Order: sequence, then C-alpha cells, then structure tokens
Amino acid sequence: YADALRIAREHGAVELESNIREDDVVSNKFVEKRGFKVEYHSFESTLDLSGFDETKYDELLARIHAEGFRFFSLAEAGITEENKRKLYEINRTSFLESSGSDGTFSDFDAFSKDVFDASWFRADTQILASLSDHWVGLAAIAIYKTDNYAYNAFTGVLREFRGRGLAQALKLQTIALAKKEGMSYIRTNNDSNNVPMLHINRKLGYQPEPGYYRILCRLDSL
Repeated sequence: YADALRIAREHGAVELESNIREDDVVSNKFVEKRGFKVEYHSFESTLDLSGFDETKYDELLARIHAEGFRFFSLAEAGITEENKRKLYEINRTSFLESSGSDGTFSDFDAFSKDVFDASWFRADTQILASLSDHWVGLAAIAIYKTDNYAYNAFTGVLREFRGRGLAQALKLQTIALAKKEGMSYIRTNNDSNNVPMLHINRKLGYQPEPGYYRILCRLDSL
C-alpha cells in the first residue's frame, strides 16, 4: 500500500478509490486506519418465492388499476423500432431522475447492445406501466432457468408518477412472472443511495446479503 500511495502521489493523484467487501473485517480495519471513507454501499438482495403471498397486495393493485394504470409486456406492445426507443427513454429518464443515479446513461446504440442483443433478453420480461397510453414506468427481469432464479435488472417510474405505489406494483408483476416461470427466487442489486427502492424491497420481503463498499481517500488529508 505504501508503494501504491507513493506512485499515486508521484503521478499527481489527489484521491484513491477502491471497492471492499462489506464482511471483510480485516480489510475494513486496514482501510479505516488509512483514512478511507465509505462513499456508498452496493449489495444484493434475494426474495424467496416459495413463501411469497401475493394476496397481501390485492388492495394496492386494485387501487392502481382503479386509477387507470395498466401493465403489459414489451412483447404485448410489439418489438418495433418505435417501442424499442420508448423503452430506452423510460429506462433513461427514470434512472436519471432516481436518487441512485450518477448523472450518466448510455446512448441508444450502447443500450441496444446491452439489452436487446443480450442473451438474457426476452420481450415478455420487460414489464411496462402506462396511463392513457403514456409509458410511465417499467420493471425488467431476466429468467435463468438453468439456475432456477430470476434477476431484477431495473425498476423505474417517472418522477411525476411516484408516491402512488407504482414501483411496488411493477415489482409485483415481475414476481408473478418469475413464479409462473417456476423460479425459486429473485435476485437484485441495491445501492444504498437509492433509499426509495430499498424501502420497496424491504416491504416485499427481499433479504439483503453482504455486498461491497466503494471507498475513497483524499490524499491531501493524509
């Protein structure tokens, strides 16, 4: 570490950044003594589908539907070029408006390669919410039949439609889909900065697992 610190300073670095496992006690003590601070915490959460009781949320879904929202998949909407771009825009806007955003998002071509060209992509697992034909939210999952689990890639709702339980309702759609596909559990990644989504996951019963800390040390403080 002393050699790395010396070289960093010789090259004009003003800070050091790294990742460390949350449950690595020895390493956490090591970096704390050297002035590193936790920038944010990323971890996975899992939801056991075998004991999930969807009837607990019937009242929420009934209210959401009564307010005029409807849910459908990209497969039902049609995989047209227009709808691909609409899916991109709802991903981009809802992510950039979220508390976990770093202010950047890939362009459409990069998004297409990461999503539409990905081996896990299925149009029927891209679940959308709309109001009067206006797409206002989405929840995307991947189904991994070999390992018998689903992965919740992203859930987002446009800012003006938040606070109505819509994100939770979208997650319920993906849970129902994963159960229909016979999956045992759902995994998802969490960012400690995205407090609203963490709250939703806790309400639904997701259990956090040990993750990683992003750590930072300002060299001018040493």
